[in-house]
Amino acid sequence: MSNTVPDGWKVRSVDEVATVFAGGTPSRSKPEYYNGKVPWVKSGEVNTRIIYRTEEFISELAVKESSARWAKKGSVLVAMYGATAGKVARLMIDAALNQAVSAINGREGFAHNGFLLYAIENNTRELLNTVQGSGQPNLSGQLIKSLDFPVPPLPEQQKIAAILSTVDDVIEKTRAQIDKLKDLKTGMMQELLTKGIGHTEFKDSPVGRIPVEWDCVKMNTVAKVNDGAHHTPKYTNSGVPFLRVTDLKNKDILSGNIKYISLSEHVELIKRCKPEKGDILYSKNGTIGITRLIDWDAEFSIFVSLALIKIISKSVLSEYLVLFMDSPIVHAQIKARSKQGTVTNLHLEEMRDFDIPLPDLEEQIRVAKIINALIVKLDITQQKLITLESVKKALMQDLLTGKVRVKIDEKEPAVA
Repeated sequence: MSNTVPDGWKVRSVDEVATVFAGGTPSRSKPEYYNGKVPWVKSGEVNTRIIYRTEEFISELAVKESSARWAKKGSVLVAMYGATAGKVARLMIDAALNQAVSAINGREGFAHNGFLLYAIENNTRELLNTVQGSGQPNLSGQLIKSLDFPVPPLPEQQKIAAILSTVDDVIEKTRAQIDKLKDLKTGMMQELLTKGIGHTEFKDSPVGRIPVEWDCVKMNTVAKVNDGAHHTPKYTNSGVPFLRVTDLKNKDILSGNIKYISLSEHVELIKRCKPEKGDILYSKNGTIGITRLIDWDAEFSIFVSLALIKIISKSVLSEYLVLFMDSPIVHAQIKARSKQGTVTNLHLEEMRDFDIPLPDLEEQIRVAKIINALIVKLDITQQKLITLESVKKALMQDLLTGKVRVKIDEKEPAVA
């Protein structure tokens, strides 16, 4: 790291300004070590920004007789390996740690934990790049200790932490709002797509109780279901877009990092499966259940991992059917058809056999309008989160390098 830092700042290693230690896992062969009262933090929980509780508890005897170690409230935690490697969190309870989690605490007079949280977070990404291998990246205590970064005087650390924690608070509230909206969306879809609006009399159906006025039809009676190319085509630098499962995740689907095929190959492929505006794309291999209404006119072809649902009946609207395909009702039918716990491949015949509870067109429009209004709100909130995270990233870069200096109020108390 460059030694060019603002006046009063010094480039220091983590080891110079903080203590670092990891925990351990008590023997699983000793039941008396588990189901105790000591909160025990594992690496997956460091994915949560603020840790108030843990999934598992161990006994005080386990802490005493194993390498599990106590971390005090306020400690900065770092996930050392696994899927969450490099993630940081603030511990808000006294807890024990397992071996995949390290605790960092600032040395008195050198560093506040609030500042260290962001300094470590800002540097672990670069640190992980140095240890990337064929498997999951691993960090070590020595790597963390040797990490160096610019360290301002304590009052400035306090102010930087206060500013960034304010942004973090808004981010966490936004994430909580997104979670609530997702739960509301799931519940609303389950309710409206089986109970409808204002009905009082219900009947049994393959998907449970539905209004007596509704039908319950098989997918193959209202739509044709096919899939894309069963071979990998020859890709070209430009030409006709060729969509795969990963492309469905992009909001603007045709502006992502998509593949292209020649016009001649596209012409051959659409003889069997021709996507058109108003059709529905549905991922059926690998990641199951990504749903996308084709609301654009541009020509494209699809891979075998995508199913194409083409409505053939005037009794169902595409806006309604796309919501149904993304609903818990379909997810339950997929799970029921699977002999394993996880579904990685969905066959066309299974999709054609889906049971669809179907109201009249007027009610389909009303149901779709209500659910789509919630989806719009969810999309706006998710975009807000992306913006906030971008703002935080820019602030961290400015504040933690001293590019932007903060004004210190001498009356403000220090925050650890």
